[in-house]
Amino acid sequence: MDFEPRPRVLSFQSVQSSSDDDYAKSSVRRTSISSSASGRRVSLAQAGQRKASKTTASYVSPYRLWRNLSDSIHDKPLNDDDKRPTIENTYRTDPKRKFPEGEVREIIRNSLEDMLGKQTYTASECSFLTKLLSARIMEQVKGLNIERYKLVCLVNVGSKHNQGLVVASRCLWNADFDTHVTATVENGTLFAVGTVYGVYFE
Repeated sequence: MDFEPRPRVLSFQSVQSSSDDDYAKSSVRRTSISSSASGRRVSLAQAGQRKASKTTASYVSPYRLWRNLSDSIHDKPLNDDDKRPTIENTYRTDPKRKFPEGEVREIIRNSLEDMLGKQTYTASECSFLTKLLSARIMEQVKGLNIERYKLVCLVNVGSKHNQGLVVASRCLWNADFDTHVTATVENGTLFAVGTVYGVYFE
């Protein structure tokens, strides 16, 4: 005879009830064995009590625990230190001080000459020096305290093999206030191009 398997749908309640039934049967079996071995009469009320205590435990989903925790964090009042200061709009569309191109150009040239003036080109060292130079130039330009200008610094270092190279960039900005400054340094084995972009932020 051929038996066709019947589809069975499992749910949390069915799994819990089956596990409770298995637990009750095993507890009854243990009590019967212990009673036959010791010769004493053991009531089955202990198994029923253990089953009742197991089934009365409530299940709490992890999502609900996380939700309660996140709600408690959001409901926590902010301290005076956590509040951000509100800044009113000044409605000023032009900078009080224009971008100092001459000072920035001197900063770029001096930084490149100090670190790359006598440097021999190696790919591993120059890849590290480009990051170090961009951070150094950016720190010195920020020291000029140029208000309302966002700064971007790029440094390109390459080896010299009698080749031609053109570094180009394209941006969407205000031609009246936004600007960029470039300086170039080279020696017998390498060249370096440093560029600082100043974008006015209203």
